[in-house]
Amino acid sequence: MSSSIIASIQPPKARSLKMPTWLTYIQTITGTKKRDEEKAYEQVTEGEHGLFQIMYEGKEAYITSKRYKNDAEQKLEQLIKRKSKEQERLTTPSNLTVNLPQLSLPTFNGDLRQWRQFWSSFNAAVHLQTIPEIQKLNYLFSCLRGKALQVVSGYEIAPENYEVIRRLLEDKYGNPSTIKMILYSEFQSIKKNGKEWITTIENIERVLRQLEALGENLVHTSIETSIEGRLLRWILEKVYQQKETDKPWSVVKLRNFLSNLIYINEQVKCSQLSHADTNQKTIIPKPEQISRSNFGRTSALATIRNDNKGKIRKQKRRPCIFCAQDH
Repeated sequence: MSSSIIASIQPPKARSLKMPTWLTYIQTITGTKKRDEEKAYEQVTEGEHGLFQIMYEGKEAYITSKRYKNDAEQKLEQLIKRKSKEQERLTTPSNLTVNLPQLSLPTFNGDLRQWRQFWSSFNAAVHLQTIPEIQKLNYLFSCLRGKALQVVSGYEIAPENYEVIRRLLEDKYGNPSTIKMILYSEFQSIKKNGKEWITTIENIERVLRQLEALGENLVHTSIETSIEGRLLRWILEKVYQQKETDKPWSVVKLRNFLSNLIYINEQVKCSQLSHADTNQKTIIPKPEQISRSNFGRTSALATIRNDNKGKIRKQKRRPCIFCAQDH
Protein backbone atom coordinates (compact mmCIF):
# COMPACT_ATOMS: atom_id res chain seq x y z
CA MET A 1 0.00 0.00 0.00
CA SER A 2 1.43 3.38 -0.96
CA SER A 3 2.39 5.96 1.57
CA SER A 4 -0.29 8.34 0.28
CA ILE A 5 -3.06 5.81 0.98
CA ILE A 6 -1.69 5.09 4.47
CA ALA A 7 -1.74 8.79 5.13
CA SER A 8 -5.45 8.92 4.23
CA ILE A 9 -6.42 6.63 7.14
CA GLN A 10 -4.34 8.40 9.78
CA PRO A 11 -5.91 10.61 12.45
CA PRO A 12 -7.82 13.62 11.05
CA LYS A 13 -5.25 16.19 12.10
CA ALA A 14 -2.34 14.31 10.53
CA ARG A 15 -4.42 13.40 7.46
CA SER A 16 -5.46 16.98 6.88
CA LEU A 17 -1.83 17.97 6.76
CA LYS A 18 -0.88 15.28 4.23
CA MET A 19 -4.05 15.37 2.04
CA PRO A 20 -2.86 18.20 -0.25
CA THR A 21 0.36 16.24 -0.86
CA TRP A 22 -1.61 13.11 -1.89
CA LEU A 23 -3.93 15.07 -4.20
CA THR A 24 -0.98 16.75 -5.80
CA TYR A 25 0.76 13.44 -6.13
CA ILE A 26 -2.21 11.61 -7.76
CA GLN A 27 -2.57 14.39 -10.29
CA THR A 28 1.04 14.16 -11.34
CA ILE A 29 1.16 10.43 -12.01
CA THR A 30 -0.24 8.68 -15.07
CA GLY A 31 -0.70 5.29 -16.58
CA THR A 32 -0.19 2.09 -14.65
CA LYS A 33 1.09 3.77 -11.55
CA LYS A 34 -2.03 5.92 -11.29
CA ARG A 35 -4.31 2.90 -11.75
CA ASP A 36 -2.41 1.02 -9.03
CA GLU A 37 -2.78 3.98 -6.72
CA GLU A 38 -6.53 4.26 -7.36
CA LYS A 39 -6.97 0.50 -6.87
CA ALA A 40 -5.18 0.70 -3.55
CA TYR A 41 -7.45 3.59 -2.57
CA GLU A 42 -10.55 1.54 -3.37
CA GLN A 43 -9.26 -1.39 -1.31
CA VAL A 44 -8.80 0.84 1.70
CA THR A 45 -12.01 2.85 1.47
CA GLU A 46 -14.60 0.51 -0.03
CA GLY A 47 -15.91 -2.98 0.74
CA GLU A 48 -17.28 -4.65 3.86
CA HIS A 49 -14.22 -3.76 5.89
CA GLY A 50 -13.43 -0.53 4.13
CA LEU A 51 -12.87 2.85 5.67
CA PHE A 52 -16.26 4.19 4.57
CA GLN A 53 -18.05 1.18 6.11
CA ILE A 54 -16.10 1.60 9.33
CA MET A 55 -17.01 5.29 9.44
CA TYR A 56 -20.69 4.45 8.81
CA GLU A 57 -20.78 1.80 11.54
CA GLY A 58 -19.01 4.15 13.90
CA LYS A 59 -21.59 6.83 13.27
CA GLU A 60 -24.43 4.35 13.84
CA ALA A 61 -22.80 3.15 17.06
CA TYR A 62 -22.47 6.74 18.24
CA ILE A 63 -26.14 7.46 17.52
CA THR A 64 -27.23 4.23 19.27
CA SER A 65 -25.09 4.88 22.35
CA LYS A 66 -26.40 8.43 22.55
CA ARG A 67 -29.98 7.14 22.41
CA TYR A 68 -29.22 4.61 25.18
CA LYS A 69 -27.63 7.37 27.21
CA ASN A 70 -30.72 9.57 26.86
CA ASP A 71 -32.99 6.67 27.83
CA ALA A 72 -30.85 5.91 30.89
CA GLU A 73 -30.88 9.56 31.96
CA GLN A 74 -34.67 9.70 31.62
CA LYS A 75 -35.13 6.54 33.69
CA LEU A 76 -32.71 7.84 36.32
CA GLU A 77 -34.64 11.10 36.49
CA GLN A 78 -37.90 9.19 36.91
CA LEU A 79 -36.40 7.10 39.72
CA ILE A 80 -35.15 10.23 41.48
CA LYS A 81 -38.58 11.87 41.22
CA ARG A 82 -40.28 8.71 42.49
CA LYS A 83 -37.84 8.47 45.39
CA SER A 84 -38.34 12.12 46.35
CA LYS A 85 -42.13 11.66 46.27
CA GLU A 86 -41.80 8.60 48.50
CA GLN A 87 -39.63 10.53 50.96
CA GLU A 88 -42.11 13.40 50.93
CA ARG A 89 -44.95 10.98 51.61
CA LEU A 90 -43.09 9.48 54.57
CA THR A 91 -42.09 12.82 56.09
CA THR A 92 -45.39 14.61 55.49
CA PRO A 93 -47.88 14.11 58.35
CA SER A 94 -50.87 12.06 57.35
CA ASN A 95 -54.20 13.80 57.01
CA LEU A 96 -55.75 10.98 59.01
CA THR A 97 -56.50 12.24 62.50
CA VAL A 98 -56.22 9.85 65.44
CA ASN A 99 -58.01 10.99 68.56
CA LEU A 100 -55.75 9.89 71.40
CA PRO A 101 -56.45 10.81 75.02
CA GLN A 102 -54.46 13.82 76.20
CA LEU A 103 -51.72 12.82 78.63
CA SER A 104 -50.55 15.09 81.43
CA LEU A 105 -46.83 15.82 81.51
CA PRO A 106 -44.78 14.12 84.25
CA THR A 107 -43.33 16.08 87.14
CA PHE A 108 -39.92 15.88 88.82
CA ASN A 109 -39.10 17.08 92.34
CA GLY A 110 -35.38 16.28 92.50
CA ASP A 111 -35.58 12.63 93.55
CA LEU A 112 -32.72 10.97 91.65
CA ARG A 113 -34.54 7.63 91.58
CA GLN A 114 -37.34 9.23 89.56
CA TRP A 115 -35.13 11.04 87.02
CA ARG A 116 -34.94 8.28 84.38
CA GLN A 117 -38.69 7.73 84.47
CA PHE A 118 -39.35 11.48 84.25
CA TRP A 119 -36.93 12.11 81.40
CA SER A 120 -38.14 9.13 79.36
CA SER A 121 -41.68 10.53 79.43
CA PHE A 122 -40.66 14.16 78.87
CA ASN A 123 -38.27 13.18 76.09
CA ALA A 124 -41.03 11.49 74.11
CA ALA A 125 -43.74 14.06 74.85
CA VAL A 126 -41.73 17.28 74.41
CA HIS A 127 -37.99 17.05 73.72
CA LEU A 128 -38.22 15.03 70.48
CA GLN A 129 -41.08 17.11 69.09
CA THR A 130 -40.51 19.70 66.35
CA ILE A 131 -41.53 22.72 68.40
CA PRO A 132 -39.60 25.93 69.27
CA GLU A 133 -36.97 25.74 72.00
CA ILE A 134 -38.75 28.40 74.05
CA GLN A 135 -41.87 26.23 74.10
CA LYS A 136 -39.85 23.20 75.24
CA LEU A 137 -38.32 25.29 78.01
CA ASN A 138 -41.72 26.47 79.22
CA TYR A 139 -42.91 22.88 79.33
CA LEU A 140 -39.78 21.85 81.24
CA PHE A 141 -40.23 24.58 83.85
CA SER A 142 -43.88 23.61 84.31
CA CYS A 143 -42.82 20.02 85.13
CA LEU A 144 -40.23 20.86 87.80
CA ARG A 145 -41.01 20.92 91.50
CA GLY A 146 -39.16 21.46 94.77
CA LYS A 147 -35.36 21.13 94.65
CA ALA A 148 -35.30 20.56 90.90
CA LEU A 149 -37.08 23.87 90.31
CA GLN A 150 -34.70 25.67 92.68
CA VAL A 151 -31.70 24.44 90.67
CA VAL A 152 -32.88 26.21 87.49
CA SER A 153 -34.80 29.13 89.01
CA GLY A 154 -31.95 31.58 88.34
CA TYR A 155 -31.96 31.02 84.58
CA GLU A 156 -33.79 33.30 82.20
CA ILE A 157 -36.57 31.72 80.16
CA ALA A 158 -34.99 32.17 76.74
CA PRO A 159 -34.69 29.74 73.79
CA GLU A 160 -30.89 29.56 74.03
CA ASN A 161 -31.15 28.39 77.66
CA TYR A 162 -33.18 25.25 76.94
CA GLU A 163 -30.16 23.05 76.16
CA VAL A 164 -28.18 24.66 79.00
CA ILE A 165 -30.87 23.84 81.56
CA ARG A 166 -31.53 20.39 80.12
CA ARG A 167 -27.85 19.44 80.37
CA LEU A 168 -27.63 20.91 83.87
CA LEU A 169 -30.49 18.72 85.06
CA GLU A 170 -29.12 15.66 83.29
CA ASP A 171 -25.64 16.13 84.81
CA LYS A 172 -27.07 16.64 88.29
CA TYR A 173 -29.77 13.98 88.38
CA GLY A 174 -28.92 11.59 85.55
CA ASN A 175 -25.53 10.36 86.75
CA PRO A 176 -25.81 6.52 86.74
CA SER A 177 -23.21 6.08 89.50
CA THR A 178 -25.09 8.35 91.89
CA ILE A 179 -28.41 6.66 91.11
CA LYS A 180 -26.85 3.24 91.76
CA MET A 181 -25.58 4.37 95.17
CA ILE A 182 -29.04 5.61 96.13
CA LEU A 183 -30.68 2.38 94.99
CA TYR A 184 -28.20 0.24 96.94
CA SER A 185 -28.85 2.41 100.00
CA GLU A 186 -32.60 1.90 99.55
CA PHE A 187 -32.05 -1.84 99.19
CA GLN A 188 -30.13 -1.99 102.47
CA SER A 189 -32.88 -0.03 104.25
CA ILE A 190 -35.59 -2.61 103.45
CA LYS A 191 -36.60 -4.40 106.67
CA LYS A 192 -38.46 -7.59 107.52
CA ASN A 193 -42.18 -7.17 107.97
CA GLY A 194 -44.30 -10.02 109.27
CA LYS A 195 -47.67 -8.69 108.15
CA GLU A 196 -46.47 -7.03 104.93
CA TRP A 197 -44.05 -9.69 103.68
CA ILE A 198 -45.39 -9.33 100.13
CA THR A 199 -44.58 -5.60 100.14
CA THR A 200 -41.06 -6.40 101.34
CA ILE A 201 -40.43 -8.82 98.48
CA GLU A 202 -41.95 -6.42 95.93
CA ASN A 203 -39.73 -3.57 97.18
CA ILE A 204 -36.65 -5.79 96.88
CA GLU A 205 -37.58 -6.74 93.31
CA ARG A 206 -38.35 -3.14 92.35
CA VAL A 207 -34.91 -1.91 93.46
CA LEU A 208 -33.08 -4.83 91.83
CA ARG A 209 -34.86 -4.27 88.51
CA GLN A 210 -33.81 -0.61 88.50
CA LEU A 211 -30.20 -1.61 89.18
CA GLU A 212 -30.35 -4.10 86.31
CA ALA A 213 -31.67 -1.38 84.00
CA LEU A 214 -28.57 0.66 84.86
CA GLY A 215 -26.34 -2.24 83.81
CA GLU A 216 -25.49 -3.51 87.29
CA ASN A 217 -24.45 -7.15 87.67
CA LEU A 218 -26.54 -8.71 90.44
CA VAL A 219 -25.54 -12.34 89.98
CA HIS A 220 -23.25 -12.77 92.98
CA THR A 221 -23.44 -14.20 96.49
CA SER A 222 -23.62 -10.88 98.37
CA ILE A 223 -26.92 -9.99 96.71
CA GLU A 224 -28.33 -13.43 97.49
CA THR A 225 -27.30 -13.11 101.14
CA SER A 226 -28.79 -9.62 101.39
CA ILE A 227 -32.12 -10.82 99.99
CA GLU A 228 -32.28 -13.78 102.38
CA GLY A 229 -31.50 -11.49 105.32
CA ARG A 230 -34.74 -9.61 104.65
CA LEU A 231 -37.02 -12.66 104.53
CA LEU A 232 -39.18 -14.07 107.31
CA ARG A 233 -38.25 -17.41 108.84
CA TRP A 234 -41.08 -19.40 107.23
CA ILE A 235 -40.20 -17.96 103.80
CA LEU A 236 -36.52 -18.72 104.35
CA GLU A 237 -37.37 -22.32 105.23
CA LYS A 238 -39.19 -22.71 101.93
CA VAL A 239 -36.23 -21.12 100.10
CA TYR A 240 -33.77 -23.61 101.60
CA GLN A 241 -36.07 -26.51 100.78
CA GLN A 242 -36.15 -25.31 97.18
CA LYS A 243 -32.36 -24.98 97.15
CA GLU A 244 -32.00 -28.67 97.90
CA THR A 245 -34.13 -29.69 94.92
CA ASP A 246 -32.99 -27.04 92.43
CA LYS A 247 -29.20 -27.07 92.17
CA PRO A 248 -27.17 -25.11 91.23
CA TRP A 249 -28.92 -22.26 93.02
CA SER A 250 -28.61 -18.62 91.94
CA VAL A 251 -29.91 -15.11 92.60
CA VAL A 252 -32.15 -15.38 89.55
CA LYS A 253 -33.74 -18.59 90.86
CA LEU A 254 -34.21 -17.02 94.29
CA ARG A 255 -36.01 -14.00 92.81
CA ASN A 256 -38.19 -16.20 90.63
CA PHE A 257 -39.08 -18.38 93.61
CA LEU A 258 -40.14 -15.35 95.68
CA SER A 259 -42.23 -13.97 92.80
CA ASN A 260 -43.91 -17.34 92.43
CA LEU A 261 -44.58 -17.43 96.17
CA ILE A 262 -46.48 -14.14 95.90
CA TYR A 263 -48.41 -15.46 92.91
CA ILE A 264 -49.47 -18.61 94.80
CA ASN A 265 -50.53 -16.52 97.78
CA GLU A 266 -52.75 -14.39 95.54
CA GLN A 267 -54.28 -17.51 94.02
CA VAL A 268 -55.07 -18.88 97.49
CA LYS A 269 -56.70 -15.59 98.50
CA CYS A 270 -58.89 -15.67 95.41
CA SER A 271 -59.88 -19.23 96.20
CA GLN A 272 -60.80 -18.32 99.78
CA LEU A 273 -62.89 -15.36 98.63
CA SER A 274 -64.77 -17.50 96.11
CA HIS A 275 -65.74 -19.89 98.92
CA ALA A 276 -66.54 -17.15 101.43
CA ASP A 277 -70.29 -17.84 101.31
CA THR A 278 -69.69 -21.50 102.11
CA ASN A 279 -67.23 -20.74 104.91
CA GLN A 280 -69.47 -18.17 106.57
CA LYS A 281 -72.78 -20.08 106.28
CA THR A 282 -75.15 -19.70 109.27
CA ILE A 283 -75.70 -22.86 111.38
CA ILE A 284 -79.09 -23.18 113.19
CA PRO A 285 -79.55 -26.14 115.57
CA LYS A 286 -82.77 -28.18 115.48
CA PRO A 287 -85.27 -27.18 118.17
CA GLU A 288 -86.00 -29.66 120.92
CA GLN A 289 -89.20 -31.64 120.69
CA ILE A 290 -92.05 -29.59 122.07
CA SER A 291 -94.63 -31.21 124.30
CA ARG A 292 -98.06 -31.45 122.70
CA SER A 293 -99.76 -30.61 125.99
CA ASN A 294 -101.07 -27.13 126.35
CA PHE A 295 -99.44 -26.90 129.74
CA GLY A 296 -96.12 -25.03 129.53
CA ARG A 297 -96.35 -24.50 125.76
CA THR A 298 -95.57 -20.80 126.01
CA SER A 299 -92.58 -21.27 128.27
CA ALA A 300 -91.22 -24.05 126.03
CA LEU A 301 -91.36 -21.83 122.94
CA ALA A 302 -89.63 -19.03 124.79
CA THR A 303 -86.91 -21.42 125.92
CA ILE A 304 -86.31 -22.61 122.33
CA ARG A 305 -86.03 -19.03 121.06
CA ASN A 306 -83.52 -18.12 123.76
CA ASP A 307 -81.44 -21.23 123.08
CA ASN A 308 -81.36 -20.60 119.33
CA LYS A 309 -80.42 -16.96 119.76
CA GLY A 310 -77.12 -17.88 121.38
CA LYS A 311 -76.30 -20.77 119.08
CA ILE A 312 -76.18 -18.85 115.78
CA ARG A 313 -72.51 -18.58 114.91
CA LYS A 314 -70.12 -18.37 111.94
CA GLN A 315 -67.58 -20.96 110.99
CA LYS A 316 -64.00 -19.95 111.81
CA ARG A 317 -61.94 -18.55 108.89
CA ARG A 318 -59.19 -20.74 107.48
CA PRO A 319 -55.63 -19.73 108.44
CA CYS A 320 -52.95 -18.81 105.88
CA ILE A 321 -51.39 -21.93 104.35
CA PHE A 322 -47.95 -20.26 104.29
CA CYS A 323 -47.45 -18.91 107.82
CA ALA A 324 -50.45 -20.48 109.66
CA GLN A 325 -51.68 -17.05 110.82
CA ASP A 326 -55.15 -15.52 110.47
CA HIS A 327 -54.67 -12.48 108.20
